[in-house]
Amino acid sequence: MSRLATLIVLFFGLMTFTAWADEVEIDALVDRNQISANDTFSYSIRVKAGSSVVVDSPRLPNFDGVQLINESRSQSTESYFDGSSFKTSRVVSYNFLLRPLRTGKITIPPAEVVVNGVTRSTKPIVITVTKGSSRLAQPRQRPLNQGLDQFEDQFNQLLQRRFGRGGGGSGGYRSQPVNPKEAFFIQVQTDKTDVYVGEEIRASWYLYTRGTITEIDTLKYPTAKGFWKEDIDLPTQLRYDTEVINGVVYRRALLASYALFPIKPGRSLIDSYKAKCRVLSSQGFGRTRSYEYTKASKEVKVQVKDLPLDRPADFTGAVGVFEVKAGLSQPEVKVNEAVTLKIRFEGRGNAKLIDLNGLDLPPAVELYDSKSEAQFFRDGNSYKQFDFYLIPREVGQVVIPESTISLFDPETEQFYQKKIPEIRFNVVPSDNKTLAESRMDSTDGSATQEASADIQKPLQLDLTWDSSGAGGVMPWVWVGVFTLIFGGLGFQSLSAFGLTQKARSLNEVLAERYVRIEKLAAKEDWRHVGVQVTNSIYFTLGQITGQGGAEEIDKLLQKAPPSLRNECGEDLTKTLSQFEFLGFAPEEVVPQERKTKTYLKKEVAQAKELLMKSVRLGIGGDDASSSSS
Repeated sequence: MSRLATLIVLFFGLMTFTAWADEVEIDALVDRNQISANDTFSYSIRVKAGSSVVVDSPRLPNFDGVQLINESRSQSTESYFDGSSFKTSRVVSYNFLLRPLRTGKITIPPAEVVVNGVTRSTKPIVITVTKGSSRLAQPRQRPLNQGLDQFEDQFNQLLQRRFGRGGGGSGGYRSQPVNPKEAFFIQVQTDKTDVYVGEEIRASWYLYTRGTITEIDTLKYPTAKGFWKEDIDLPTQLRYDTEVINGVVYRRALLASYALFPIKPGRSLIDSYKAKCRVLSSQGFGRTRSYEYTKASKEVKVQVKDLPLDRPADFTGAVGVFEVKAGLSQPEVKVNEAVTLKIRFEGRGNAKLIDLNGLDLPPAVELYDSKSEAQFFRDGNSYKQFDFYLIPREVGQVVIPESTISLFDPETEQFYQKKIPEIRFNVVPSDNKTLAESRMDSTDGSATQEASADIQKPLQLDLTWDSSGAGGVMPWVWVGVFTLIFGGLGFQSLSAFGLTQKARSLNEVLAERYVRIEKLAAKEDWRHVGVQVTNSIYFTLGQITGQGGAEEIDKLLQKAPPSLRNECGEDLTKTLSQFEFLGFAPEEVVPQERKTKTYLKKEVAQAKELLMKSVRLGIGGDDASSSSS
């Protein structure tokens, strides 16, 4: 019985631990990771927990290399509906103002926070302290007589007394209420107002109200013209917490949050968020009254600096801190089969702006196709991946040499270089025939062989002697007569007649082939359409040149008549590449529109016309071609 009781206690203890562990979040952060030696920075410990969780004040580590200047504590409450009930949580922030005592890298060790009697630790934070002044412009302290709003001045003075400098010390901006009696206002916050081209700015808009919002209609979202914009958070419902500004208690809810990346130097403007709200205001004695107002946030001016002019040759415009990885889909590939090279960039910044100057591929490797995909995440990280589909044409080891790409780090204000590592893979012989031979092995091979035999059959004329109608004339006399009559024209006539017959036979074979190919296109059997048209091109050129189609197209065109090579050579090469792609490329790289009936029928008809023209130019027989068509 005692053992069962122990298990029950342990079970409920574990459930209790899991319940409060799931609803506690502890974070440590700094407002900047790089500062100057004569600057200060903020170190904050944020604890978010349920209302029933007991949280003690954090135990600070031993600060080595920094001096504690000031500290403060703030608390807010969040209420939200999770689909079944309302829940409430507390957010307590412990803020510390620190000053560095030396230059170089300084590590802030983990702090400890006791939650329900259990000690939790934050993660260590590394900051870099440089000589000289910080690059971020510090707002000047402004006296009360400069025409600013009274409450904004009071807020700035409060920051000056607490932190020893003006508001927005990290270069950010936060608008303040103009009239504390207004029912609501829209606040805009940015973490920076002085940035480089391509550097991220985090901009958020909040609704502040002292009453109850019953309706909200967004009239205009910020367009952020002049910026690349990525959505961070666009809430579908208002989730309130509380905040005190200038002694007034407000309920606050996020309206929108974006990551903005300026695209050109100069002064840019983040435009306003505009909304119409219906507010329920208390009139006292249990009475309420509904009001409707339209408000807009302030605009934010941003100074955008151009990147340094000494840009490396391999810089393509990416700004941020990224790592790069590269690899192959398989370490070994058969000749004439596809392998995928993946190059992935991942880090902080807008990876969508990363571009590659190209690949330095060996002559024996063909780039069949390429694609890229990119995504930006809410935490400010992003990635971009390039997929290159390669086809090796020769057996042996392939080496794609190491390459580099330069990027710009806005924190250090310097360019840095990343290496794309060298790639090696082995190419082994294919189990099948060579690519040129495999193109000849179509599903209608028997028909091809039969047609080939018909075309290559020697021309036979019936020149046998019939003595009954000769009048007793000796055979050699008639031979002499025929020789004299046809001596000048005989050879030319026989040659022309033979070529015409050959052209007719070849056109008939192609016509039969294309009947089958058109049926495949109607069924959207794009793979076999690619194979069959590829085979037909090699077959036709092989018959025209007498090479049988077992050589590559460049060699076949060199042996073809000049008229064919000059008029059709480029189109034949292009058409062959197009249908080779359909017939032999990996399925995932073939665009969907190339698999449709409309596309296939159109391209098949153009290829047929091109081959018929090639026969006319390569062999002759205009009459045959016109009759067969």
